[in-house]
Amino acid sequence: MNIFARYAARTMKKNHTRTRITWIGMILSMALFTAVIEGAFSCVQWLKNSVREQDGSFEAVYHAQDPDSAKMVADDKEVREALMMQINGWAKIPSANDYKPYLLIESGDLNSSLLKVKLTSGHLPENENEIILPENMKSYMADPYDIGESLTVDVGTRTGNGKVMSDLDILDYGKEEIVDAAAKTYTVTGYYERLSTEAESLSCPGFTVFTKGGDAIGVNVYVTLKNIRHLKSFMQRVPDESMLRLHSDLTRFDEPALGGVSDGLLAVIRGLAAILLALVMVGSVSLIYNAFTISVSERQKEYGLLKSIGASRGQIRSTVLFEALMTGVAGIIPGIAVGLLGTGITLHLMSGTLTALRSGSTAPLHLIISWKGLLLASAICMATVLTAAWIPAHRAIRATPMDAIRQKDDIRIRKKSLRTPRYIKKLFGLEGVLTSRNFQRSRKRFRTTILSLSVSVVLFVSASSFSLYLHKIMQLEYSTNPYDIMVQMVSNSPVIDASSVNEVYDSMKSCGDVTSGMYYSAASPYQLLIDPSLLTAEALQLTDSKGSLIPLHSSQFIFVDDDSFRQMLRDNGLTETEYFHTDQPLGLFYNTELAVNEDGKTKEIQVVRSSRDFTVYNRAIRQMEGMIYGGSDTINGEEYILYYDDDYIQSMQEEGKSLDPVRAKKILADQVQILIPFRIGAVISSSEIYESIGYRTSGIIYPMSMLDAVAQMNQADSQYASSNNVWMQFAAKDHASTAKIMTDAANEMSSSLTVTDMTASKQQEESFVFMISALSYAFITLIALIATANIFNTISTNLQLRRKEFAMLRSVGMTMKSFRKMLYEECLLYGLRSLIISIPVSVLVTYGIYLSVRNKLDFGFILPWKAILIAVIAIFASVGAAMLYGGRKLAKENLVEALRNENA
Repeated sequence: MNIFARYAARTMKKNHTRTRITWIGMILSMALFTAVIEGAFSCVQWLKNSVREQDGSFEAVYHAQDPDSAKMVADDKEVREALMMQINGWAKIPSANDYKPYLLIESGDLNSSLLKVKLTSGHLPENENEIILPENMKSYMADPYDIGESLTVDVGTRTGNGKVMSDLDILDYGKEEIVDAAAKTYTVTGYYERLSTEAESLSCPGFTVFTKGGDAIGVNVYVTLKNIRHLKSFMQRVPDESMLRLHSDLTRFDEPALGGVSDGLLAVIRGLAAILLALVMVGSVSLIYNAFTISVSERQKEYGLLKSIGASRGQIRSTVLFEALMTGVAGIIPGIAVGLLGTGITLHLMSGTLTALRSGSTAPLHLIISWKGLLLASAICMATVLTAAWIPAHRAIRATPMDAIRQKDDIRIRKKSLRTPRYIKKLFGLEGVLTSRNFQRSRKRFRTTILSLSVSVVLFVSASSFSLYLHKIMQLEYSTNPYDIMVQMVSNSPVIDASSVNEVYDSMKSCGDVTSGMYYSAASPYQLLIDPSLLTAEALQLTDSKGSLIPLHSSQFIFVDDDSFRQMLRDNGLTETEYFHTDQPLGLFYNTELAVNEDGKTKEIQVVRSSRDFTVYNRAIRQMEGMIYGGSDTINGEEYILYYDDDYIQSMQEEGKSLDPVRAKKILADQVQILIPFRIGAVISSSEIYESIGYRTSGIIYPMSMLDAVAQMNQADSQYASSNNVWMQFAAKDHASTAKIMTDAANEMSSSLTVTDMTASKQQEESFVFMISALSYAFITLIALIATANIFNTISTNLQLRRKEFAMLRSVGMTMKSFRKMLYEECLLYGLRSLIISIPVSVLVTYGIYLSVRNKLDFGFILPWKAILIAVIAIFASVGAAMLYGGRKLAKENLVEALRNENA
């Protein structure tokens, strides 16, 4: 250690109070850097582990048609582990699911970690005559197989149009057959939880079943790579890249490294980490910069003396930077320990809540240490320290030896500066005048303190704003629904049977402890037209159409059960007289719509201006005998309707070819369109019943008893599509037990019923909001600690630098009362001046956060008034505490020793 390093070390030891506070600030900064980086890394690893637990650890699956290509993929140099699942064949079965008329029989290691096969009952097959079936298969079998029951099928190769088809090939109706089939009898030994769509392609037309051993007609190779970053080169080496599917739920975490774009979840995690790191860096730079600015100012005379005896500019700079380096090194190890401890405790406390967010996963959330992350955090911390100390170091070498000895740059007095406003003396007396003139003649020291206070306020308000807007996004993203359970009923016929719906609804409503319920369906007309004079300016901006009637931006017919419709009428002060006339029923127009602006952001608008009754028209397309509607085309500015011959369409569908517009018969739209009027009885802008459905568009609402009447009115519309789905919603005291009872009842009644526990999903959303809140406020607390250390360090050190000045005032008769009054006035001055700067800057930063986090949701700018108020109170409290601490120390000092001090 050279003499200048020893000098820096001795100075740090001498000024132990400032050194200690700076060191504590460094520990907090390093702890936050560590917490942000390691916390983000642990969360990403937890998400990966959750996916691996549910689906398996495979990163890609190759659907090989022959053993050679399968072996080539499994033996690739980049493959760390491979699982080869043999495809034994396909078998036709009677299934209520038209999209899955087959069994896809596979065999292989069912205990491998690469592919998760989770038994729900029974045991795994032990030979090629035993088989396990997926749970979802039960819903589509008229008489599901029991464990121990025999299953006999003809197993063969699935072909279509003369080629062998894989499980990636979608079902081709009427063109497929099973060839080389042989009868095979299996014993059902168990059921397993359906594979995820990452393992079993969504387009696979068969239920995947597993056996053990047997002959293979193909192989599915599940692989995990040595380094996911080499995935692209691996993909280029596989025999047929079209037969390779990535495990997107797992590989999405590495998409930036693969040259892709992060999905929403990863973008949130990385964006959150970036914002937090930026805020911590600003706070740390401010803390270190202020500490070294004051340190350099305090020792300016010493630096001048060193220069006068030959110290070079580089030696002076290295002295300051060495002090910064020592502070950083001393803070890194304790900071890492504090950061890891805090992150570990936080993740442990949040583990139960977060695990609940991952349905079907029990992977625990705990701290996973990344040594690369720790090195990155250390590097960022050291870069922050050296950057913050560079400017004070440059200031130390800039002054000439004589100017430094005289401390010329620290105190500059100009005639204009010494003018003190009269109101200062009138309000605060002599103490106020002294405070004002101290500020004017030593602006640099005061400016540093005020800047430090301002940065602290901006940091706190920014962190609070981020949390505030995150909550706002969560509120807008997750709509509120008063119901707990949804039952979806899919009708086998194109027309809903009202009696069947009522029977199912009554049966479901009697389950468990249901307190209320409703049900609804929907229908889509070809195109609804409206008089443009009825639309609001915002709605008109969504369309470029002109004319006496223009299309509504989006609208459909919604049918709710009669009791719920009557409740909607009562809620809006309407009578039901004309709404139940089957000859010409009136509809309710729901007027609120979440529309997309030109900039891609969504905004809630009102569609029509009138609350009176009016008429909308369904622009129906007339049916042509022997012809089928095939869309429209615009030729020379005119709209034409395309009709195709029925036989031509059938032949194209059989050959799997697209329709050729040249073969279409083109008729002017005006010649084949029909305007079907629909009267609107009233306009409503809010309805708990309608909003519970989840539609965010305008709509025309009818009672369910009017469904047939509305369909009859639309019989001329060849494109009118009435949904064969009915959705039932129920509120229950105990949603979990009631949903289970409903599920059992639904399985007994029909395979067309699906029960969903919506409240369980809502609780996951609420848990996510709670997690974000906890993490946000934990971060805000740490930011507040850094800011407090910053303020305390700056104020107390500044007071120590002025102890000679205070001693002189006391030596000429200033009482302790006047001394304290002067300190209080300085406290007021610090607070007011810092708030004048920080509040406008905080508003600007808040607005920037508002613009960045609102994404595509359009909502108004919100100021975090509570955070600003807390910051104002905290500023005066912190400054007052620092002043009180520094003032007490000064009051105890020996006047003679203080007057001999050369640093002020």
